[in-house]
Amino acid sequence: MSSHIDSPNLAEQTDRRRSDWRQKLVDAERGVSSSFRMDATLFGHVFVAIVLLAGGVVLGLSLTQWAVLVLALTQVLAAEMFHQFLKAVWNTLGHQLPPAAQTAVRMGTAGVVLTSCGAALVVLLIFGHRVATLLGL
Repeated sequence: MSSHIDSPNLAEQTDRRRSDWRQKLVDAERGVSSSFRMDATLFGHVFVAIVLLAGGVVLGLSLTQWAVLVLALTQVLAAEMFHQFLKAVWNTLGHQLPPAAQTAVRMGTAGVVLTSCGAALVVLLIFGHRVATLLGL
């Protein structure tokens, strides 16, 4: 009788039996949970996103405003996850790569900052317009 301890490749066997679309969902879930464990920065982005979404509910955003806000927040989260990917590759293979390759990690950091600044501007425009409309300005 075989147990889970006797079968170290049980996860791999289970992964092989899943359809492609289901495996992509499992991989995505594992990637998100790994991102949260890797760095607290992603948690900070998610916390700010939740606060902004709650603010959108309070302000009563239109459908278009919701779409733009969700797109901006999603872009920031995706940029941060890609940056974490670059950092993980650098931490794993960095000693085998030329020192100039660290530029890629710096470019990833710049991408996250740029995306965050753009999203902040979008939030200011949407929330500012909505507040002005509510105040009759």
